[in-house]
Amino acid sequence: MFGSRPRPGFAARIAFIGIALFAVSAGPAFGRAFMAEEQGNVSSGGQGTITVKGSTTARTSRANSLTVAQPGAVQDDVLVAVVTARLSPGGSITGPSGWTLIRRDSNIGGAALSQALYFKVASAFEPSSYTWRFSSAVGATAGVTDFAGVDTSAPIETAAGLYSANTKLIAAPSLTTWVDGSLVLGWYGNSADNAVAPPSGMSESFDVSTAQSNQASTSESASEYQENRGPTGYRVAMGSSKAKSTIGQSVALTPLEPPPAYRRGDGSALLRRASESKLSVEIREARTMPRIN
Repeated sequence: MFGSRPRPGFAARIAFIGIALFAVSAGPAFGRAFMAEEQGNVSSGGQGTITVKGSTTARTSRANSLTVAQPGAVQDDVLVAVVTARLSPGGSITGPSGWTLIRRDSNIGGAALSQALYFKVASAFEPSSYTWRFSSAVGATAGVTDFAGVDTSAPIETAAGLYSANTKLIAAPSLTTWVDGSLVLGWYGNSADNAVAPPSGMSESFDVSTAQSNQASTSESASEYQENRGPTGYRVAMGSSKAKSTIGQSVALTPLEPPPAYRRGDGSALLRRASESKLSVEIREARTMPRIN
């Protein structure tokens, strides 16, 4: 109240906000505005470095192979591919040279269905397309998505898969990420010729189905940034009709650089943001203030 000496914490907040407002009002040379709190965690608002650049897809009603066009990757991009084929667990899928299998999941009962995920770090000279080969002629769909800003030394942080039968719902298992700013990918396939809607909160990259046949297949892909490391939760897509077999797979991509870490509101947020604009700011904590009369 008037006539009393403010608490030291309150004085610190006033001094800090005053400096922050000065910095923001100094003009466009600072590049951005910023805000910090005295207590609690302050989010950077960043989402890491990963961007989804584009996808290509392919489909066949029945064939021994499937070729997907290269989506325009440049050197050090990371390509992730999904192949959803009407193969039982005993059938084989052979990936193109230079691709690494992340995981494969297959039906347990139900209709024959296998879904395989692969990744590749793009070189300076990529071919115009990639071909996957099957042990028998089957219906299949596939997609390749191009990502930039991924840690090429360890692009795949973690992955999991889940098979379900006789359902519209396609569940991709929960993962636990270990890096802030990971990109969580959901890959959804089924044994039907139908549209698949992505899980709530995820952005769809593609949805491709075979033409109607007894070898129907659908592949769908979606993604979402996870600013903070930890459990992702199950991500459930929905087909427009029931399928005898469905497979959901989850993958987390490692960012080349995570977003700026959550910071205590002790002035470090201001210093970090200011340094990004090549400004040096000194914050002095005011421990006492003149009595207000």
